[in-house]
Amino acid sequence: MESITGYTIKNKKHLGHWNALMEEWMLCIERYCRLSNGDAPYWYTERANVGLLAGAAWRCGWIALEEFQSEKIDVSTDETTSKTNAAPKTTWNGRCDLWMASEKSAEVVEAKFTWLNLLSKQLPELAGACLELALQDAANTQAGTDVKAVGVAFLPIYAKADQIGDETALTTLLHETLPRLETLPADLVAWSFPKGLRAHVGEQYNNYLHGVLLLAEVVR
Repeated sequence: MESITGYTIKNKKHLGHWNALMEEWMLCIERYCRLSNGDAPYWYTERANVGLLAGAAWRCGWIALEEFQSEKIDVSTDETTSKTNAAPKTTWNGRCDLWMASEKSAEVVEAKFTWLNLLSKQLPELAGACLELALQDAANTQAGTDVKAVGVAFLPIYAKADQIGDETALTTLLHETLPRLETLPADLVAWSFPKGLRAHVGEQYNNYLHGVLLLAEVVR
């Protein structure tokens, strides 16, 4: 059984340099799963997944800083309305999830995290909603400046084991589902279903905990 991994960068103009980052992200997941003796990093929180992406950035030869203080501006208010009412936009001191930089590029990243049911007919909508929340946070962190800002959704995947069957059926389902996942509305779609834990069944809910999707989109 081999790992099922890959990524598609649809917006090469703004995220083409993430090729190396995604390669390292997938390798970091594989290494973690192998050395942790049955654990997977994507089972945990948004914070843990951001740390993994930061680790991938360092492995690319980039630099990365997590959870640092940053002034944010609510950019969701329509500019025309704001001017008409003469009301200043809301600002506050918050934290930026991640900043990454290489010699040629730099960006701030805001992330969100939610579990997705592989068998759900609403999977695209749920994935898109999570990414939209990350994108809004990224826009608030960008705060109208010219810094590049990216929203990232970490989406660990699960499905009821008794609804899928054995490991062979699971692998077949994943291969059949991947083309649909690649079409999710995002500038970048990446996935990692590690061979060692792809057929892992959680003890509490009898769910296969297959792997993780990563969606990324640049703030326009």
